[in-house]
Amino acid sequence: MQASTADGKGNSAHAAVKYWIYFTLIVRGISPVRTVDDSSPRAAKLDEEELLMDYAVYLVTCKPGGRYISPKTARKYISTVQAWHRRQPRGGGSVGGGLELFRLQALLKGMRREMGDPARRRRHGCRTQDLSAAIARELRGGGRDQQMWRAALSVAFCALMRGGELGRQRGEAFDASIHLTRADVSFFRDAKGVLHARLRMRPLKKERMARCKGATVVLRAGGSLLDPVQELWRMLELDPVEEAARGHTPLFRRAADGEAIATDDVCAMVKALMKAVGRDPRDYGAHSLRIGGATAAMAAGVD
Repeated sequence: MQASTADGKGNSAHAAVKYWIYFTLIVRGISPVRTVDDSSPRAAKLDEEELLMDYAVYLVTCKPGGRYISPKTARKYISTVQAWHRRQPRGGGSVGGGLELFRLQALLKGMRREMGDPARRRRHGCRTQDLSAAIARELRGGGRDQQMWRAALSVAFCALMRGGELGRQRGEAFDASIHLTRADVSFFRDAKGVLHARLRMRPLKKERMARCKGATVVLRAGGSLLDPVQELWRMLELDPVEEAARGHTPLFRRAADGEAIATDDVCAMVKALMKAVGRDPRDYGAHSLRIGGATAAMAAGVD
């Protein structure tokens, strides 16, 4: 049951659940695991609905994580809390004991009408020229970490990878069955002698619940601005791993502790590189590599 969720912990690492536990224990002084179930009196169920309503108001007005939570996001957080709560062995199923929760739905709808949703900042894709220039300027030291980032960024861009496919997602522990390892990379040459890299990966959208790597990406060496194959080759030369350890060693890892990079690391690096070439870092994030790579591929005539 724990492994059925993205964080492998039954969603207990999700911000929604953390805020719920804080709200119930610290703000209200009650247990986060509720025992009202389908057989409980209607009055008790209505009290539980009011608890969820208070939680929704708390999320939107108190900024528990230090940043604004919209009514739309609060609705999603309540859904996550309900899914977490149904997994608890001593709980009463859904919070509210199976009540329709009409008042909660009306509250969320009313808050959204009164307060609106914040305008989502448009994410920009990294331009090939900008990424190439930033890598050449900021990651030219030749050390293991800098070479690892040269390889990770160019691979993500050319393979159209999401941040969560490149490294661990927030709150996740490294898992060799779903995250990239050294064993997932192999090299070969075609009939013309051109070097290629073959990469096995798990696409987040299509295989999110599957704990396997069912997709293969092939990258070709020789790019004029970005060459992920040569960058990978150089990275593995600087940071070799014994054959027996390849299957459980992260493909992209920090030199200091050997830990796999995370999506937050990718986001911070992309922002720093784009700032270095004069772009507004607020417009960029980990997904900017996929956006930029897809745009470049379309411009090059790729179907």
